[in-house]
Amino acid sequence: MTTRQKFRFASTGAMLITAVGFALADVNPLVPMVAIIVGTLLYFALLFVGDFWPESEVNTPAQTSDSPPESP
Repeated sequence: MTTRQKFRFASTGAMLITAVGFALADVNPLVPMVAIIVGTLLYFALLFVGDFWPESEVNTPAQTSDSPPESP
């Protein structure tokens, strides 16, 4: 996983958690604060996971139904 993909992956997950927390602010005033903490921890956890993501799964081109399978 490239560095750019790793940061995009981590920031998307953290933003989703934080956005859900702020959307639930009417339920309890502490929810946004907890969401920020969890989102920050998730950000660093996903950056860590991105270091171990296999390169082959990220950079392989997608097989479309229009194109024939590659022959060996």
